[in-house]
Amino acid sequence: MKGWKQIDKRALATAISAVLMTGALHAQDASTPTQQTQSPPAKTQASGDPRQSSSASANKTVQSLDQVVVTGNATAGGIKKIDASYSITTATLQQIKELNPVSVADLLKISPGIYPESSGGQTGANIEVAGFPSDSGAPFVTLQLNGSPLFPKWDYFTDAMVRLDDTIDRLEAVQGGTSVLYGNGQPGLIANFILREGSSTPTGDIGVTYGSEGMVRVDGFYGFPIGKDSGWYGSIGGFWRKSDGVRDPQFAADKGGQLTATLSHDLEHGSLMFYARELKDKNQFVTDTPILNPAPGRFSEYPGFSPLTGTFGSNANRYQFLELAPCYTAGCSPSGQNIDMANGQGGDVHMLGANLDLAFDNGWSLSDKLLLVAGDMDTTAFFSTGDNPTTLSSFISGAAASFGLPNNLTATATYRNGQPANMNENVTVQNPEYIHKKIQSASNEFRLSKEIFEGNTLTFGNYTAVYSEHHLEEDGLNMLLQAKNNPNPIVVNLSDGTHNYALTDSQGLFWNNQPQSWMAFNEKWHATTTAFYLADEWNVGKWRFDGGARMQHDDIGGWFQNTASGDLDNNPYTCLLYTSPSPRDP
Repeated sequence: MKGWKQIDKRALATAISAVLMTGALHAQDASTPTQQTQSPPAKTQASGDPRQSSSASANKTVQSLDQVVVTGNATAGGIKKIDASYSITTATLQQIKELNPVSVADLLKISPGIYPESSGGQTGANIEVAGFPSDSGAPFVTLQLNGSPLFPKWDYFTDAMVRLDDTIDRLEAVQGGTSVLYGNGQPGLIANFILREGSSTPTGDIGVTYGSEGMVRVDGFYGFPIGKDSGWYGSIGGFWRKSDGVRDPQFAADKGGQLTATLSHDLEHGSLMFYARELKDKNQFVTDTPILNPAPGRFSEYPGFSPLTGTFGSNANRYQFLELAPCYTAGCSPSGQNIDMANGQGGDVHMLGANLDLAFDNGWSLSDKLLLVAGDMDTTAFFSTGDNPTTLSSFISGAAASFGLPNNLTATATYRNGQPANMNENVTVQNPEYIHKKIQSASNEFRLSKEIFEGNTLTFGNYTAVYSEHHLEEDGLNMLLQAKNNPNPIVVNLSDGTHNYALTDSQGLFWNNQPQSWMAFNEKWHATTTAFYLADEWNVGKWRFDGGARMQHDDIGGWFQNTASGDLDNNPYTCLLYTSPSPRDP
């Protein structure tokens, strides 16, 4: 991608270190920070007078409707929720804690018509938006940070680029209306996470959370003024955590953290803000699990696998080697990809942004939002093949027949540790996948507004994004596992007394007998999006009219390779297929 290289980590570290040092200096004079934890608030005794409860509820509703929202509109300083002509849902930091969402996707269900699936773990959820049919992922959801899209194009990793912590001031979720004019032109849901900033009064909080499942988490935030009456403010905060997870895979299911810093300045006619975020966090990714369904509407636990806590992850299958290239000659070393299932799905991402907002007395206002993003968004996980569990002996006979092997073979099955496997135990076939995505993006949105006459504001804007993605994926091989929680892989060899047939490799991996099912493709693409829009907001008494037009041009180019398949070892007694490199295709 032209004009933008990966963000310099040293510059980012220097900026955050500078804010940390400033925070330490101010902490010496600051009052004692408020102590907080991440656990849900304690329940309180309900009032005996229902009128008090109704009054408090009504006041809270009025305050919510009077809240100013800056997402999905071009008005300088934002507009009140009650004045907006489209759906707006907000949640403050305290409200987010009270909701206690299990993930970012889970939080989005507070917006009407949003349905996030509960599967997949903390990241990688499918998010449905009412009125916009989609089969998987979240193509009609854009996540923003301080008004800038985290990545200009939708991809499966979008929700994995955000973690909830004490650095979030509030969420503004917008659907429909003229919000589609701004940013990357999302017609569905725009979820804008707005960061907390420092203020003239030093403020901070710190929390330590211990829980079951081997969970420990540390959260903190500190906001402070820089200098005396300088108009500069800073903040720094984030979290670190580690947990075995509800579905314990025998290694850390969730591990990592996030660090965010801001630097803001009061101007005569507005404000200037810089922010940086470093995310390095990974989460176990979980798909289908076996459940017995003997009759319609009747469900029960599958023997040996709890639907609430079971997982196919284990120390026995944690480390794998995916062979990707042929090894025909004696003594050659197979080439491929070593994977660690503990990496799950997550991100190692660096973000650097700036916001400028100005409003002048003559009716002119200006806004500019810049965000640079670079890093890796990877997935290492088991995906279900969709086949029901069966006994090991039945699997072997069926697999041998599908590969066209003789029917008079004697089978030997062992676990990966060499111990003999039980031919009568139930087994499952899972699909381990490794997906590596290296992303880079630079996006900027510029708006210029003018109050034409009282109650009517005309806005001209430009959104430009330059971004790229390098995508590597190994997908299509299968692993034979015990159909139980934390299973062992099973290695199967067949023999007719003269020839030995390897139904799996020494890891319990085997390839489908259809070569086209094995993928190890490599692709890289780059794109430029340029959009111009004109929007008008007109208040006439109790009426409000919003309208506008947007013109967008996308320029996309790239290449892909590895589209041919063949035999990995040129050995008729092994069932090993591969995807060979092919010339780059335009």
